[in-house]
Amino acid sequence: MSNPVIEVNGLASGYVKGLNILQGVDLVLKENEVVSIIGPNGAGKSTLLKAIMGLIPIFGGKIYFKGNELFEIKSHELVQKGIAYVPQVSNVFQSLTIEENLEMGLWSTKNEHSILFKEIYSMFPVLKDKRKERAGNLSGGQRQLLALGRALISKPEVLLLDEPSAGLSPKAIDEVFQYIKNINESGVGILLVEQNAKRALSFCNRGYVLDQGRNAYTGLGKDLLEDELNYGYNTEEFIIEKSDKGKWLINIENYTIQDESNPTYIKYTVFKNYGRPNEIKKVEVIDLNKLKQKITLDILNYYN
Repeated sequence: MSNPVIEVNGLASGYVKGLNILQGVDLVLKENEVVSIIGPNGAGKSTLLKAIMGLIPIFGGKIYFKGNELFEIKSHELVQKGIAYVPQVSNVFQSLTIEENLEMGLWSTKNEHSILFKEIYSMFPVLKDKRKERAGNLSGGQRQLLALGRALISKPEVLLLDEPSAGLSPKAIDEVFQYIKNINESGVGILLVEQNAKRALSFCNRGYVLDQGRNAYTGLGKDLLEDELNYGYNTEEFIIEKSDKGKWLINIENYTIQDESNPTYIKYTVFKNYGRPNEIKKVEVIDLNKLKQKITLDILNYYN
């Protein structure tokens, strides 16, 4: 049985003392595992990664890395110990070149820099081809690969990833997740925060579901994936008939969307998130005559 690399016990953390975002969270990442953290917006997923990385205060509980407690250890010291972190936003220096961005990840390592550059360029050939270009000129997917490369150049044992698919095209998401898989297969444990629950759970060994700063569910990724209730999504379908005079602005249980397509009928598939505001996941044109039931929604606003 593999040993725990990161252990989180009863963690209480947040940005202001007395207003904890995390309220007693437990988590374990074992050697060479991929563990996904999912849940509704505001559940504390990104906050958990920041707490592990020493970026925000800890007000209770303990965090261990390879059996040693991480207490008042600076972020750069965690990098030296073997933990790397890729945030969701501002994860590259856009005014610097790719090569300069990678150099920013080298200061904490004593390994031969030329060898590390060679390894990163071998893993991410597109970075080598564009190494003299500014990071701000890269596509979203290429910037994500650069962020991964800069994290990996420190030779971490554990990689913390916050929403690596955010804002990317489906093709770029597939590419990024394939690289993440390759990274894990090279021996790096991965703690992954991801809003795309199905993608995350189909990818990971185990998953944790957070809700309102607490553990809601945990289990094998495949088990959580098969049990929709356990990872927070029950679906309901709502139908609304539109006037031919214009478009509707509608509200479904605190989630407002604006219809852009102007068909006669629209079906909204709503994913219910642990009692939190619901999330629209699917919109499609349908033929109302083929439906057995029609559900009328409240109209909030009408415009031409």
